[in-house]
Amino acid sequence: MEAIDFPEVKVHNLSCSFESNEVLHNININFEKNKFYSILGPNGSGKTTLLKKLGKTLESEEKNHFYRK
Repeated sequence: MEAIDFPEVKVHNLSCSFESNEVLHNININFEKNKFYSILGPNGSGKTTLLKKLGKTLESEEKNHFYRK
């Protein structure tokens, strides 16, 4: 089986709010190519929201900057 070559992803100033509740605030992350990452945190801390924003399946009014190499 051939390995999948995923791109490097950089996230700059990622934020997300639901009504008046700010879930993510100015997140900056660099996901390096061909590395594994874990997202840990308590219930309600924004883990799923972060993944949905990264996968662009959750829309919001905040402007986010994603870079893929």
